[in-house]
Amino acid sequence: MAFYAKGTAVDLFPPPDGLGSPAYKALHPFVKVPTLWISTGPGQIAVLQESLAILEWIDDAFPDPPLKPADPLTRARMRMLMQIADQSIMSWLMTMFPHRDLKSRDARVVERGLAGIADGFDRLEHHLPDSGLAAGDSMTLADCVLMPIFYLVLDFMPHFGGDSPLASRNKCAGYWQRLLLNPLASRIHGEMAAHLAAARAARFAREAAERDAASR
Repeated sequence: MAFYAKGTAVDLFPPPDGLGSPAYKALHPFVKVPTLWISTGPGQIAVLQESLAILEWIDDAFPDPPLKPADPLTRARMRMLMQIADQSIMSWLMTMFPHRDLKSRDARVVERGLAGIADGFDRLEHHLPDSGLAAGDSMTLADCVLMPIFYLVLDFMPHFGGDSPLASRNKCAGYWQRLLLNPLASRIHGEMAAHLAAARAARFAREAAERDAASR
């Protein structure tokens, strides 16, 4: 979303042979996404990990249009919202991903995750504005963080038996509606929906093939 806002071309690709594969470890030992490879000269590559650091680099390396507010207080509030979303929501959702399958689910992990996500959205509900986007009327790095996290939480919550975090939080719900009116956010929404649909179709096909092979 940040690269799209800058109008800067970037090559996007999934981890070779999947996250944790030897092919991906050969590129970088700490198997994590997103990872950004930056050419710093002939044959020289710098590697950045952690979403917030990558976003800051994008905005510093490509300053037009700026994705950080000029006002210091508004800029600090932007970073506060980014940290809440990343540390108090996404980190809890990540703990729940291995427990999507009911057959192998640890209910205690899911319960803790749902409580953590609810707390994170309570924090956002307190700090998000009643109008505009996350940190002003124009898009900022905070919106680049909140967009995919809101999408993933809303998409996966039914899998874990949780309620929509927007149902009882008017400011969060209003922000999400306004955000989706932004063309870049709408574009990311469509790309994420298409990617998850394809990933789930591949997973279902793989599981069906495994069941068929086991029954023979």
